[in-house]
Amino acid sequence: MERYLSLEETEACLKAWQECKDEDAFNLLFSSNGGRIQFMAKKYKGRGLSYDELISAGNLGLFNAVSHFDYVNGDVKSFSIYLYTAIKNTILQELRNHKKTENILSLDQPYKYDEEGNEMKVEDSIGTEKDEYVEMALARIQTESIQAIWMQMLTCLTPKEREIMQLRYGIEKNTYRTQVEVSKLLGCTRQAVSSLEQRALVKIRKLPERERLKDF
Repeated sequence: MERYLSLEETEACLKAWQECKDEDAFNLLFSSNGGRIQFMAKKYKGRGLSYDELISAGNLGLFNAVSHFDYVNGDVKSFSIYLYTAIKNTILQELRNHKKTENILSLDQPYKYDEEGNEMKVEDSIGTEKDEYVEMALARIQTESIQAIWMQMLTCLTPKEREIMQLRYGIEKNTYRTQVEVSKLLGCTRQAVSSLEQRALVKIRKLPERERLKDF
């Protein structure tokens, strides 16, 4: 059974998570708001994603909300609405991504008839062979999906950790760099880069979104 947090408890947990990455505080925020995710998942069930996929998207929305809500300058009373909106928008974005993928791969679906009454398929209107086009589309979708997951995961890092991870692993620009190259770009030692990179990896390994990368 969920235990609802008071405004004071909510603010304390947000502060503990954002400033100290206190996992107990995060788990308390997560468990006290799990019902919102389940509600939204049930609401959008049957629109293309499974219930578990909707729950996963909702979890990501909750993670982003508790990581970015400005409890210092914002009114903690508005956190509930902020959280609800973050969960809903993340689920809707996942549904849009699924629909986009679904539409791209429907190449053999008839969409009109020619002058002789023969079915015309999407693949007939494309100058590339079906299998080749599908392969190209899948490659593009895979790259975009992996980058999107990485960018979501990087939100748990400090600005410096995030910058190092982007440079080291080619996130966004697909240009991979060694620790030495990164240290020269940032004007620090290789040891400092290595330390921050390892600290970032420890944080990322704890995120549920990391499991989604296995799909690729």
